[in-house]
Amino acid sequence: MTDVSPERGAEADTGRGPVLLLVPDPDADRGVVREVAGQGVVDFLVRQAREAGFAEVLVAPGVKATVPSAREVCGLDSVEAPALVAYETTYVRAALLRLMVEHPLDDDERFTVYDIHGRPAGVFFGRLFRVPEDLPVAEALDLPAELEDRAAVRWVGEPDRRDVTAMVYADAGVENLTANPWDVHVLERLLRVLAPWGSRPERVEFAALVLAISAGLVPMLRTGWSPFVGALALVLAVTVQRAIVPLRRLHGTPPPTDRLADAIRSIGHASYTVGLTYRLVNDESRPLVASLVLLVVGAGAALLALLRAREYLQGRAEGPLALQRAEAWIRRMGVDPAAWWRGLPALELLALVLAVLGRATLPWFVFVLASAARLWRWFVTGELGRWKATEPGFDVGEASGARGVSGVVAEVSEGKGPDAENGEISRPGAVSPRSEV
Repeated sequence: MTDVSPERGAEADTGRGPVLLLVPDPDADRGVVREVAGQGVVDFLVRQAREAGFAEVLVAPGVKATVPSAREVCGLDSVEAPALVAYETTYVRAALLRLMVEHPLDDDERFTVYDIHGRPAGVFFGRLFRVPEDLPVAEALDLPAELEDRAAVRWVGEPDRRDVTAMVYADAGVENLTANPWDVHVLERLLRVLAPWGSRPERVEFAALVLAISAGLVPMLRTGWSPFVGALALVLAVTVQRAIVPLRRLHGTPPPTDRLADAIRSIGHASYTVGLTYRLVNDESRPLVASLVLLVVGAGAALLALLRAREYLQGRAEGPLALQRAEAWIRRMGVDPAAWWRGLPALELLALVLAVLGRATLPWFVFVLASAARLWRWFVTGELGRWKATEPGFDVGEASGARGVSGVVAEVSEGKGPDAENGEISRPGAVSPRSEV
């Protein structure tokens, strides 16, 4: 284990922080676009290094990536600082970068960081005197158990994309979006499209809100395809809404001061139900009594959806009107839902499929039944109070990107585990301060 004596701690506090030196990767496939959610993998590495306390970012000759605020250096230029020399295709976990800052090596020490496939990804120097001509190979850095085989990944070719993406998402506190086809083919691509607005996610939130409201306005046009177009707008609104929180976290944007994004899905449900109800009630061939029944039922369904949106705006994601997850109902029938089901906006997609027929009745029934399902707990217990989120099948984040996309932060980032407890990097031959003598 690393020597964490008071003398070493004082050196870490008063000395200059390490530098990050990026060097070209000779094995990299130049035809691969190394981006995660529209951002280069080197951008994530540089941001994590600066947040961890690295003093400077240096770029060696031959590096293809554009690194903002980095200083270009030439071969054999003087550095004279602790340094992590890494390939430009490498991503290093944020927890390891923090440990490098908090517990530097001795000046004459250097250790290689290997990626999850056993390939050298970088070298950590106690003191780097000059820019090396190539990446030297040294003894492997002995890591805490929580970081073994998960400390870094080197993006050499296309097969490494999944591993890099999962590691970046874990450090950003975002659920792994490579787990099901919907997230891979829809949500990830949407994140790449929305990447230019990552620093201003409020605009994305506003666009999702406009789509949710327009989902109810389109069916009022009473054209043949208006229910389908409205359902399509609702699917887009829910998908964009689910991308808001990952977009914020991947770009390091502070969390919002309000909870409007959480309520967008429920607002869309209410709007679409109102639009379909208007379309059905204005059918001149329908008897007056039937139109009144449709009006009352549709208004009640829209009101319940709005009350659910109000719960979100009040910060009660676990409110009594939350829908039970369809996945829980499927499990009750003894069927294990397939991986593609998770993350799917099933309710909205069902309405979209039914709206293909050009009739408003079928999608209207979908949302009326969904609103009726919000009263299930009241029907069973007779109470309309706040419910515990620990009940089986209870969807705490039915609509929210903030909760529907659960933040999955690696344990090492929280300092868990026997070796990470003291934030130590193990080195061969070193004695742990907790070892028995």
